Amino acid sequence: PVEAVSFNIINISVYPNPASSQLNFSFPVTGNHFLSIKNTLGETILVKSVNEKEFSVDVKDFPAGIYFVTVTDEKKNVAVKKFVKM
Repeated sequence: PVEAVSFNIINISVYPNPASSQLNFSFPVTGNHFLSIKNTLGETILVKSVNEKEFSVDVKDFPAGIYFVTVTDEKKNVAVKKFVKM
């Protein structure tokens, strides 16, 4: 038998988009969150562990392009967001 896989999506805000120097994150609740930013080649640019409801990441040294942010919480819920670095 095939077992269904289910997961919950974290509702996060990522702004501004596009970003030039700072990328802000806002979560509905405070908790342990694991953040990973990858470029379009799948290369990991940044990995960070956060325990705040709102925080910022300095992206001014990132090359211009499209990036994907994956956030996982302590319950293994996931959010994936795309942002553009100007």
